[in-house]
Order: sequence, then C-alpha cells, then structure tokens
Amino acid sequence: PPRSAREILATVRAALRARDKIAAEPRYYCFLDWRVDFAARELIDGSGMLVDLTDGEFSVLRAFVKRPRRVLTRDILLEDARGPDSDAYDRAIDVQVSRLRRKLRARDDEIIRTIRNEGYFFVPSVTRA
Repeated sequence: PPRSAREILATVRAALRARDKIAAEPRYYCFLDWRVDFAARELIDGSGMLVDLTDGEFSVLRAFVKRPRRVLTRDILLEDARGPDSDAYDRAIDVQVSRLRRKLRARDDEIIRTIRNEGYFFVPSVTRA
C-alpha cells in the first residue's frame, strides 16, 4: 500500500540519523601499543604488523575496546558478538576470550582479566584516534 509523505519523511530522517551516528564513530581505537581499525576490522600491533582475528574474536575485542575498564558479563559479550537472538551459549565467549588473550599476550601479559562469577575486565585505557 502507498505510504504517506509523513511516514516516508520519518523513515528518511531516521536513516540520516543512523548514518550520522556511524560517521561520528572514530575509526581507530588505541590501547597500549595496539591499534584497532573498526572500518577495516583489523588489529595492528606496535610494529605495524596485522594480527589475524576471526570475526568472533574481533567482535569480542570491539566490545572490550568500546567499554574499557568495566566488567562485561558473558551475556553482554555474547550479545555484542552474535546479536541478541543468538542461540550460542555463554561458554562460547570463554573460547573467544581465550583465543584473543593468546593473540594479545604475545606482547603484553594481562590485558583481559577474569572477574570470578562476574565476567571479564579489559585492563588498559583506550583512546580514540
């Protein structure tokens, strides 16, 4: 059925707001000597080398980098990594975090801390670039 001009205008305005929000988000986030490029979905170490991450590992890293120095529960990480309607169970996040730790540990010891009975804590401060 045809839509009213008011409805079409509201849809266009919502799309423009969403676009502006995405454009306002910084492309790079930095912690220690690491750089995360959200647009390219890349993790770069201090020497400029690209670190190979799976989609799941990158999604978990993104959640940590966007909310540093806060405890994130498995449920929060799972929702960020897989979406709110995911059927994955919370232990899948433990595997992603373990793999991510291994890749980050090559240079720095404790970047992601386990908080017993709560979740995970991203230790370093993060800057937007």
